[in-house]
Amino acid sequence: MKTLILNYQCCFDVPAEIAYDFHTDVKNLPRITPSWIKVAVVSQEKNRVVLDITQHFLTLRWEIDIALDKEHLCITDSARKAPLPYFVHERRFYPSDADTCVMHERIELRLPFGFLGYLFYPLVRHEMNRMFAFRHRATQAYFELLTASAPSSITTAFSTS
Repeated sequence: MKTLILNYQCCFDVPAEIAYDFHTDVKNLPRITPSWIKVAVVSQEKNRVVLDITQHFLTLRWEIDIALDKEHLCITDSARKAPLPYFVHERRFYPSDADTCVMHERIELRLPFGFLGYLFYPLVRHEMNRMFAFRHRATQAYFELLTASAPSSITTAFSTS
C-alpha cells in the first residue's frame, strides 16, 4: 500500500506557543471545522480522543491518539481506529518573530480498498485541501477576534498550566 503525503503551511499572528496551545485543545476542533463537515467529540481521556465525523451524510468514527511535544511545539495525531488503514497528522509550530508563527502540517494516509481506493485520491486531496484552507482561515480569524477583544490577555488565553 502506498502512503500518500499532503503538506500544508500557514501563518498566524500569534506567538507559536499560543497557536500550539490552541491546537492541543480538542474543543477547538468544531470551531475551525467547515460547515459541510460536522465533528462531535464523543469522548476524550488523556491523549486519546474519539470523534464522530459526518460528511456527505455519512458519519464515521475516528479513535485518535494525540502525542504532544511542548518542547518542540509539535502535535501528532495518529488514528487507532478510522475509516483509513493509516492516518497520521503532524503539526509543527515555528516562531517567525515574537508575535507571529508558521504552522507546518504533514498528513500521511493510506486509502482503503487497495488499488481501487487510490482512484479516489484526487477527490480526497481536493477535499483535504478545501478543509485545511478553511481551517487555516478560521483559526486566523479566531486569533484576530481574540487579539482585537483583549490584546493583553492573549498570552494567557490558552495557558494550559
